[in-house]
Amino acid sequence: MAERKQVQTLLFEKPSQAADWARFLGFKPADKKRNYYFSKEKNIYLINAVGHLFGLAGPEHYVPELSKSWQLKHLPVFPEKYEVSLADDKKVIFNTIKTVLGKTDVLYIATDPDNEGELIARDIIRFANYCGQLKRVLFSATDNGSLKKAWDNPVSEKTTRFMAKEADLRRRLDWMVGMNLTMAMTTLLRKNNEIKKGAFSVGRVITAASLIVYQNTMARKNFKPQTFYSVKLKCRKSSGEEFFVTLDVPDEYLDKQSGRLLSSKVATSFASQLKGVEFKADTVEVKRKKVSPPLPFDLSKLQVAVDRFDIGAKETLTLLQTLYDQPLSAVTYPRTDKRHLPESMLDDVKVIVNHLNALSQIKKLDLDLDKKPKAFDDKKVNVHHGIIPSRKPVNLRRLTEKQIAVYLTIALRYVAQFMKDYEYDSQQVVLKTLNGKVSAGVRATKVVELGWKEAERVISGKEDSEDPVLEIKEGEVVKVVGSEVVEGKTKKPALMSEAKLVEAMENPSQYVTDPDLRALLAEGDGIGTSATRSDTIDRAIKKNLIKKAGKGLESTRLFEQHVSKFKNMDAGLTALLQRAVKAASEGRVDERNVIVQHQNFVTKMMSDWAV
Repeated sequence: MAERKQVQTLLFEKPSQAADWARFLGFKPADKKRNYYFSKEKNIYLINAVGHLFGLAGPEHYVPELSKSWQLKHLPVFPEKYEVSLADDKKVIFNTIKTVLGKTDVLYIATDPDNEGELIARDIIRFANYCGQLKRVLFSATDNGSLKKAWDNPVSEKTTRFMAKEADLRRRLDWMVGMNLTMAMTTLLRKNNEIKKGAFSVGRVITAASLIVYQNTMARKNFKPQTFYSVKLKCRKSSGEEFFVTLDVPDEYLDKQSGRLLSSKVATSFASQLKGVEFKADTVEVKRKKVSPPLPFDLSKLQVAVDRFDIGAKETLTLLQTLYDQPLSAVTYPRTDKRHLPESMLDDVKVIVNHLNALSQIKKLDLDLDKKPKAFDDKKVNVHHGIIPSRKPVNLRRLTEKQIAVYLTIALRYVAQFMKDYEYDSQQVVLKTLNGKVSAGVRATKVVELGWKEAERVISGKEDSEDPVLEIKEGEVVKVVGSEVVEGKTKKPALMSEAKLVEAMENPSQYVTDPDLRALLAEGDGIGTSATRSDTIDRAIKKNLIKKAGKGLESTRLFEQHVSKFKNMDAGLTALLQRAVKAASEGRVDERNVIVQHQNFVTKMMSDWAV
């Protein structure tokens, strides 16, 4: 009797992924069934979800009275165990998946390689009661070469289990904070007749992001231009050569808050008194400096980079998804918070650069493909890595203008890894009066090797400015033969764009007013994730917390009216709470402690509001 062939099944996040793999694996048109694929010849099923099939039960599940009306006496709701339920409109697709899994011997998780994709799969596996073999297929690009590599080399399901754990903990804590504080705030505002319909949305991330926009809106609204002054001195060497230096105004004349000279009278006095005075070159320092290429982009950094093309954060992600998905398969996985690359991807360099050389913007660049850039570092990556071009060539004529802008930005940053370091000479000259009481200085930069900056110029459209290096020796005496008072004005803060908000959410320390709290924040202490930040901005707009204003964002009148209630939900505190969530998901701290920490936070917020 012939041995039964094992039934293998691949589980995807969405229908388009299943269709891509059906083409890749050579499935026939007849293999497509309703809501799944099956190849009798290969004994392989392809099944897909449609995003999250399961979600957390609402607060009324735990406190039935809340289904009638929200009342403070029923809050807060802290479930001992969070119930996960199947969405009504997802029952048909889940039943199909469950039936197929009942026939499956080996299941391959093939959802997106991120926290949400992993959670989608793990929820399905749990509620379908699947007990067979389980493996993980990891692919960061959708071209056939990448899919074949992933299919030939499945990894243990333990490799990505931590991502589902983090996503599950995050959704429970977001529920705890968001549900309770939204119900509480909405109830209080309705009681005071401050809102009549709808809910006032409050959340761990959405409120912190809205506060960042509020700070920018108020800074712009309350801005008053301030005039400040500097003093330029024209100096003449014994050879007759002339040059300009800037006076170092003594600290006692500077405004303590801004560090600027605000008195035109003082500036004019210095300019007048220093005419004819001799200065000696006290320090002449020239340093050769090298700057390595910037790392490949993660999602947030790319959203900031393409902002100059008037491409918003949400639109950037949409464009990236089209470049990632088949049929283009032009870039690697977009929803990443990593910038380094695995060392194994060094094997793909020549293939990728070879097809990129067909692009006029890249063909002219001087690349060293024998170089091992610092970007390739296994210690700095896990499942995710930086966004780079895939092995598959792309025809720019098939792309829209905005797709081209995004693709070239990614491609130019990638090839920059194989270019020389940017080198320049930095000169600093300090002059002092012969009695040593007054000093002036000048800085100059001279480019020695443009290196990777040549690629960066194509991305940024900017050219580095160079100042002529001053030919002067230490001890050389010069005379002031002229002076000028230069007037400047402070500039109004720029309107907060979507990309700038994404950047602020990734590194929120500049928006933290408490210096002690700011000192606690470390690199990586952001709010939200690369994959969710643009969605958070979108939700904040829909919930009327922030609004679009021209090409940027402003806080709404509704949010401004109640902003004082959210002083304990700023970006700094939220980032520290998020740090605790990550530590718990990685097993570095006890999950229960993090849950209690968030419960205490919710209780305190509600107590403060009640007062």
